[in-house]
Amino acid sequence: MRKKEQKYQNNYLACSVFKVMGVQSDLLFPVQQQRELEELLKESGNHSVTYYELPSIFGHDTFLLDVNAVAAAIKVSNYDTIRPCSI
Repeated sequence: MRKKEQKYQNNYLACSVFKVMGVQSDLLFPVQQQRELEELLKESGNHSVTYYELPSIFGHDTFLLDVNAVAAAIKVSNYDTIRPCSI
């Protein structure tokens, strides 16, 4: 990757708002993997990362079957952490 592309990618990661969600019973994408993603995004300089863990029995299908829990997680706002950023 060229330096210019890498700089853009790093700025994009540092400036974007991310909401990482994990499901305790998800075997396809385990919560440990989601926590690691959250840590890596924060290490990139992004302080607008939110991690939300859903306590559901539906595993990976939680995002399809437990719509109310997923919607509640999405509604949790972190707009107060958004800051101006130049990419």
